[in-house]
Amino acid sequence: MKRTAIIPLLFTILTILVVLVQSCRKKSSPVPPPTPPPPPVNIQMPSGFGFYVVGYFPSYRMVNEYPDRMFKMCNVINYAFASVNASGTLDFNTQTKFDSVYNRAKANGVKVFLSINGAHADFVRVCTSPSSRLVFIMDVMKKVRQLKLDGIDMDWEYPTRPMALTKHLQ
Repeated sequence: MKRTAIIPLLFTILTILVVLVQSCRKKSSPVPPPTPPPPPVNIQMPSGFGFYVVGYFPSYRMVNEYPDRMFKMCNVINYAFASVNASGTLDFNTQTKFDSVYNRAKANGVKVFLSINGAHADFVRVCTSPSSRLVFIMDVMKKVRQLKLDGIDMDWEYPTRPMALTKHLQ
């Protein structure tokens, strides 16, 4: 082969090699910035609204039995009851009735709390370990957000001695 024929051949081979290398090179895709962590939940005690008139509305009553003036007499309606179960979460099976009480209370300017009761043994089970308290708190907060509640009323009538409660919370 002539020397003059080798140069274009070398140029062609070199061009093909450069194209192959460029086409085989991994293209760097832009890396999306990391997602910032969600802001911490800031739970604060609500501001007081003075003298409280609190009424309990039991789940077995019908809302239409009570006129608006009965709702207007209260600052807060405690809807009774959601119950603590053996797994440390809440049993709440009266959504339709709750919705009617909630709507009636809000239409009359009344705050709505969910009153929580349960067997003494279930409350004790909830309090005895940090993990069971966390399960309970997470479920209560889920209900607060889902139901758009203004607060929670804890109706744990036991233990009757303060030292027994302290023992359960250790």
